[in-house]
Amino acid sequence: MDYSRLTIFAGNFGSGKTEISINYALRLIEEFSPVMLADLDVVNSYFRSREKVDFLEEQGIEVIFPRQLAKADLPLLTADIYKIIQNQDVHGVFDIGGNEEGAIALGSLADQVKKEDYEFNLVINTRRPQTGTVKG
Repeated sequence: MDYSRLTIFAGNFGSGKTEISINYALRLIEEFSPVMLADLDVVNSYFRSREKVDFLEEQGIEVIFPRQLAKADLPLLTADIYKIIQNQDVHGVFDIGGNEEGAIALGSLADQVKKEDYEFNLVINTRRPQTGTVKG
């Protein structure tokens, strides 16, 4: 399987992007090191990858999120995010919310990410009321 150095998963809450992000990072660590997962799901009342930080770090995956504000629902990024983008040895996974705040978080990194080998994946759960139709 071919892997991009940076892989982005974005989608609305409940789409499954966090589960996919976590499992993708676990797959990457089987072949690459270092692997980092950035939790950029900045405003979300549901499951976030940071909630599995202990498990992921036991597997050798560094999780990037604002540790001092781990429980806060604030649209903020820490400078640690650049460890993924600027270190060419890192395989990075980005877990990004699909709402306006998530788009702003990704947009703030777009110029740097576009210079890298990256893949963007939009996760859509057709079983959710908001995304159950083509229009949704």
